[in-house]
Amino acid sequence: MRPLRDRPHLVVGLGAGGVTEGRAAVSRPGTERIARLFDQAARRYDRQMGFFERLLFGGARAWATSKARGAVVELGVGTGLNLPRYGDRVERVIGVDVSEGMLGVARRRVADHGLRGVELRKGDAQALDLPDATADTVVSTFTFCTIPDPGAASREAHRVLRPGGTFVLAEHGPPTHPLARAVMRAAEPLSILLAADHLTRDPVPYLERAGFTVSEVHRGGLGGMVFRVLARRDDGLGGGSEPPPVADRSLVVGSMAPAPWRGPPAHRRR
Repeated sequence: MRPLRDRPHLVVGLGAGGVTEGRAAVSRPGTERIARLFDQAARRYDRQMGFFERLLFGGARAWATSKARGAVVELGVGTGLNLPRYGDRVERVIGVDVSEGMLGVARRRVADHGLRGVELRKGDAQALDLPDATADTVVSTFTFCTIPDPGAASREAHRVLRPGGTFVLAEHGPPTHPLARAVMRAAEPLSILLAADHLTRDPVPYLERAGFTVSEVHRGGLGGMVFRVLARRDDGLGGGSEPPPVADRSLVVGSMAPAPWRGPPAHRRR
């Protein structure tokens, strides 16, 4: 969930270019509009996101960064909230975001924390400017909800991962609690209009269709709205293959707090 405020310029309705999320068909905001929204929100993003994380998301961000290792590509790096959290198993990070305003805040965070081995790029998660098989881990935290085509982003994550690499995803989606699910579905059309935020988008099917082996799906947070997902790129699984059955989708997990990251180990620094 990426909290934003902006006047709507989108049209609610059916037809080509519409998407169905929850109960409503709503025109899907494009990448350029999303970039403008986050440019405008960059200065207040950390404060707003911090409120939602304390209220709704538990320790999902700490959990996600604790699972990263080796060469990391972070989709929708935003203001860089994850960057100081990566543990010593991480060697380097390439963070990609469509918003130059958000990246500006991230660059200041890198400087303030003295982080090394971090490269921040303006780019699109749906078409990454990276070679095949370059990452050990792809990380996405509360980003899939705003990506116009999460299927394309899933395929790109699969492409840039090395065989055996892991996609670590923390995201909100349809709650397990019926009342919470009904409330989010009712609010979703407005959320898409104002913030490009698809409240009840389930990220797991996109990963499965992209060819990932989804090994863990943990549900938690308020009303069971938070997904913590581990998905693996296996040799021999192409984009059209049927993945194995998903592991337990109902387990609720607690927060995990990795040690603060100060860049790659000293002997690996250049």
